[in-house]
Amino acid sequence: MFGIKDANDVKQTARTIGTLSAEGARVILGCFLMVFVSQKCGDATCTSSQSMDLDDPARLTFYIFHLLSAALVFVSFGKEAKREKWLIENFDTNPAKPDAAMKSSWERFPERHQEFLTQTKQLQRIVELAGAVYAVNLVGTSIFLLGWHWNGIATLTGLGTQAMLVIQSLSSTWSAAKQSLRRNVPVSTVLTEPTVFNEWDENLNTNQEMEEVKPTEPSEKPDEVETNADEVQLEV
Repeated sequence: MFGIKDANDVKQTARTIGTLSAEGARVILGCFLMVFVSQKCGDATCTSSQSMDLDDPARLTFYIFHLLSAALVFVSFGKEAKREKWLIENFDTNPAKPDAAMKSSWERFPERHQEFLTQTKQLQRIVELAGAVYAVNLVGTSIFLLGWHWNGIATLTGLGTQAMLVIQSLSSTWSAAKQSLRRNVPVSTVLTEPTVFNEWDENLNTNQEMEEVKPTEPSEKPDEVETNADEVQLEV
């Protein structure tokens, strides 16, 4: 899935896969609130089978929203992974350079600049959609559990804890994408600490520069031109 070119790419790729894998587990916990939040059925705490009773129309409705929320978040993860792969293949991080170092070189590669803008905007939109659907999921499930299946403070704390897992994931991605567009620099949306890709990948840079400075071959060789000139003089 990820292109690997050098040791730095390997390190960034491993961190990306590890981060997204951990986020995936958090999303499962945070989206399927009806499964993982404590709730009361009658006079006792609901069992797992009671919590997942799909014969109950209300629970079935909420499970549909659970699935839809999780699906959209995972779609955003896929988009995020694709963008991060592209950043790793095309850019490097250099602590010795300022974060804005990329701005001065965008003009050399307008197509790559446009690709960066397109991928970042698409990621931001899918995260916004996933966040909107999750908000409906969270509010509806909270009303259902707090109003009809209240199991004490465990229900309230469970809802808050599980919701924060998804909210933090989506908000951090959206914030990084927005910052990337506002500053016009490639900002990683996956790595836990703020990371800006502020120079072109060494391998890509070399190939591009070689193409740019490659001289054009003359249409005629100098020796052939001189020979033709001599022949014209003799004919005159």
